[in-house]
Amino acid sequence: MVRLLSSLIPLLGSALAIHPAVLERSANPAGSLVARAYPDEALRCIQVENPVLLPNSITQDDETIARPAHELPSCKQVVVEHVFGNSYGAPFVGDYTPPDCKFNRVVLNLTITSTGLQYDRLGFIWLGDNEIWRTTTAEPKAKPGIVWTTWKEVTPFLSLWKTKQKLIFELDNVVNDMYTGYLNTTVTAIFIDDPSTGASAPPADQIVAVSARRSAAGQQSSWHYPTEKTELQVTLPRNIKRAVFSVAAAGQHDDEFWWQNAPDEAMPYLPSDYGFKGGFREVRVRIDGDVAGLAWPFPVVFTGGVAPGFHRPIAGPQAFDMLEQEIDITPWLGVLCDGQPHTFSIEVVGQSDATGVYDFWYLSGKIFLWLDEANSIITGDKPIVALPDNNYLPNVQHSSDNVTTWTQTVTRTIEVVGILHRNGKLIAPNWSQTFSMVNKGLVKDNYQVFNAKYTGRDQSTVNGASVYSVRYNYPIYLDYNTSLAGPDYTSSTRATLDQTMERTVSDQTVYSNGLEPFLAQIPGLTGSDVNTKKHSTVFQYTLKNGTKAYNSTADQTWTLSGLKSGASSAHPLLYKRDVSEKNQAYTSDKTYVYGGSAAAAGAIGLQGSTADGSVNEDDSRGSPAQGLSKQFAQDDFAFRPFHSFLNNMINDEGQSK
Repeated sequence: MVRLLSSLIPLLGSALAIHPAVLERSANPAGSLVARAYPDEALRCIQVENPVLLPNSITQDDETIARPAHELPSCKQVVVEHVFGNSYGAPFVGDYTPPDCKFNRVVLNLTITSTGLQYDRLGFIWLGDNEIWRTTTAEPKAKPGIVWTTWKEVTPFLSLWKTKQKLIFELDNVVNDMYTGYLNTTVTAIFIDDPSTGASAPPADQIVAVSARRSAAGQQSSWHYPTEKTELQVTLPRNIKRAVFSVAAAGQHDDEFWWQNAPDEAMPYLPSDYGFKGGFREVRVRIDGDVAGLAWPFPVVFTGGVAPGFHRPIAGPQAFDMLEQEIDITPWLGVLCDGQPHTFSIEVVGQSDATGVYDFWYLSGKIFLWLDEANSIITGDKPIVALPDNNYLPNVQHSSDNVTTWTQTVTRTIEVVGILHRNGKLIAPNWSQTFSMVNKGLVKDNYQVFNAKYTGRDQSTVNGASVYSVRYNYPIYLDYNTSLAGPDYTSSTRATLDQTMERTVSDQTVYSNGLEPFLAQIPGLTGSDVNTKKHSTVFQYTLKNGTKAYNSTADQTWTLSGLKSGASSAHPLLYKRDVSEKNQAYTSDKTYVYGGSAAAAGAIGLQGSTADGSVNEDDSRGSPAQGLSKQFAQDDFAFRPFHSFLNNMINDEGQSK
């Protein structure tokens, strides 16, 4: 997964106006050109996400889309500048020293360029033993290649940024005669002094890594599950007011496409190397052996997954920034604040505890701690945990015409009730989670359809008052038909992928809620609502003369709205982006920003299109006006069929992708 960066186009030259505005970039039939349109320019890839507030701009990708009323004091530091070639087991390791400027916010910019053939690669950025960013790359193409830039609000790790750290960026890559794409990588930290405050939690006083803790050896610290022991003993301070465990989990190799796996009950009807163990994955966090909370992963589709044409130039949700799930462990403070070591562990289960999961999952965790006065010792008993048994049902059917179907269902709940004593006061923290899944599948020969929906809610309260809540809904749909012959081609694949992410976050979230660019304009926001949907299609085929070609389309809408206490719905709309592409060419890109002012954005380039509307191989943008099939060389994509019985996840060097 590799992305390309285009030159920055300044969209706005003035400060924020009073009224909202729409910024629009669309194909220009007259053929007017801007810098990014020239054929010698790398393809600019994107992941649609919330905009970020920088010292003098509100930014999406590499574009300024609005400006704050006042420039914020800041300084910046390049913390990574590295080319990842044959980098398995050889991460970038640097020494970070805090800058000599005042700051209370930190934003990271990650920019990568690449040219050639390469798989999508998984990357980790660490401060010491604490993971702060899990990302993946876009898949590159022949010269001039691709480029992308993405941002992450890393203010939650402020206490780490205030001290010297070992900064580690692991991005395992292989370069040889076949896989030629180097990953030219720059990470810049921007340190900002921002007076605005919002509903999210202030940065934690202390962060405790729950990981393999390999930074002293110059290695990243995630565990491989289930092959490694994923537990750690830690001793915590005794004066904790609030504690939140954050878990990072991503399936790779044989469990990358876990969301489309069949139930074990379908084994008699499918190839032996199909993906089984069900389409349900649950990450469990334990304290001294008892389950303290659960996490249900988002079904990320990486940019080499299913059909690479789905993802270039628009990657799917969370491809470049995988979110972590927060578990409030404040009800456990009566146990954890006794001055003794306690064991934290992380595990992943599938349709049942007995079946386990495939190899492997990258796991890591961290504990965010907010401290009271040194002499304010908290006491209490072990909390009461209510966790009913897994009620997973496979519902598999098989017909005489070789059609296998399933409707997998599961509902999960957990409630943790604590009673704590601090400074003579009784405190009653409560953590509750609910989750449901409906996962339908159909397989007949080379035709497969999957339609799944993952829905949940997490809620933290103290003495009945809300501290934090999140609601999430993750539908995903895929149909995939291979080996279709036609009058002009010998084989083909036709596929459709729909991805949705809906998240409503209220009150004291540890991580960014996306409100930073709007807090100065709209006081009183208590949360945010994100809703995005991406629809992608691919038809890739081999002509009778051996030439490979494909058609691809994608369109995505992203909205960010604010929440106010007591309001029945999300309001106001803060940000909206509608973007679409056809055959690697952007056909439309419209952005709305609350309080923004519009500026002419220029044309999406038409450079490189021929008289008949087909697309030259050396054109990085294609012809958005025509959208005919794009012919590509064998090395244009690193093909990686998505299903386990088709999927070879090991490259020619015998190393994982």
